Amino acid sequence: MVLCHPFGEEKLWSHRVYVNFARRAAELGMAVLRFDFRGHGDSAGHSEDYGAECYLEDIHTAVAQLRLDCPTLESIDLLGLRFGAALASQYAARHDGIRHLMLWEPIVSGEKYMQELLRINLSTQLAVYGKVRDNREKLVEKLAAGEPANVDGYLISHDFYDQCGKIDLLTSAKSRLSGKALVVQIAPNIKQKDRPEFVQLSEHFTSSDFLKVEEPAFWREIKPYTSTTTTLVPETLSWLEQHNGS
Repeated sequence: MVLCHPFGEEKLWSHRVYVNFARRAAELGMAVLRFDFRGHGDSAGHSEDYGAECYLEDIHTAVAQLRLDCPTLESIDLLGLRFGAALASQYAARHDGIRHLMLWEPIVSGEKYMQELLRINLSTQLAVYGKVRDNREKLVEKLAAGEPANVDGYLISHDFYDQCGKIDLLTSAKSRLSGKALVVQIAPNIKQKDRPEFVQLSEHFTSSDFLKVEEPAFWREIKPYTSTTTTLVPETLSWLEQHNGS
């Protein structure tokens, strides 16, 4: 299994959950690889130098490395959170050899996600300057002119904005999965309504399951800091073990 982390600060806050998930999966006998996309964590480069296509290349490199480390593997599973889930889904649509795809709270629309990132920049401007100096239109103009935009300390380029904005999991090519997909909605309250885009996404795959779990939004800066989950990790592993032969 290869784990694809989310973008920027969301990677930081979800890191411990990823580590604990990887350890639990390894204890069950699975070969698990965590890696950092370029411009993140211990990987080289700066975030403003890369777009979605580069990150898809990184997943390909990670998959190849896992196959090299474990040459007896017949297939590989992908798991991703938020933007990492969107990238994992895009990768599975382009490449054979992926068995199961596990998508935690996936970014379904890249365009909406890019607007979300720009809102973070606007909020930072308000906190720092007491006003918005550059609105969204101005930020996009600057991106097009080659000036990166700051999102919680991570710089994004126009390539990132453009490539990510074109991602739409509901209209993308069908996945080449040999097994099943799992789409997971992470809700603060289990009574929360099913997110329509997640239900639609689960129906987009040839074979998939939709699961809703009650967990805090651990990919954000919340109190208390979430180091593990009570339902998400065990439910995902249970689903994986259930379909391990498929």
